[in-house]
Amino acid sequence: MIVNAMASFSATLTASTHVPSLSNATSLHNRTNPAEIPHSHWTDIILIVKGCIFGIIILCAVFGNALVIISVHRHRKLRVITNYYVVSLAVADMLVALCAMTFNASVELSGQWLFGYFMCDVWNSLDVYFSTASILHLCCISVDRYYAIVRPLEYPITMTNKMVCFMLANVWILPALISFTPIFLGGTPPRNTKLTA
Repeated sequence: MIVNAMASFSATLTASTHVPSLSNATSLHNRTNPAEIPHSHWTDIILIVKGCIFGIIILCAVFGNALVIISVHRHRKLRVITNYYVVSLAVADMLVALCAMTFNASVELSGQWLFGYFMCDVWNSLDVYFSTASILHLCCISVDRYYAIVRPLEYPITMTNKMVCFMLANVWILPALISFTPIFLGGTPPRNTKLTA
């Protein structure tokens, strides 16, 4: 009987002294857990670095294309027919940076779309529109240079200001048929579909 009493007292004493040590160890572990605080810290650093990279890319695209436009505008010797395509291409690339890359950067940084369904359709349309216009500008420049090399005598007669304006008008009008028209006529997922990044 005395042995049983001593065993129960010893078990009670051990349990009472062991529980605080566990709680102290747990609280100490929670205070010094290296997986929680550094994780949020590194996440913030990565987010800031990504934001800086996106900002630098967008600013370089805008200011680089702006320099092309300003150079052709200020120097009379650069105002030749071929550079009309180059200036129009610079405008298209600048609009890609402003209207498409900015929204893409917000999605990459926040992890979700923040502007609603209508602006999602607008963003998709502008992205397709300006990207297609940029590609068509490159095609026009290639055709222009090929024609100037293959038929140099006929080139000044055929490639007039009216012809260049006609080609540039097609370059800016035709992409709307494959960008705004399909998307705004129901070519997007149903409205109950969850938007994902």
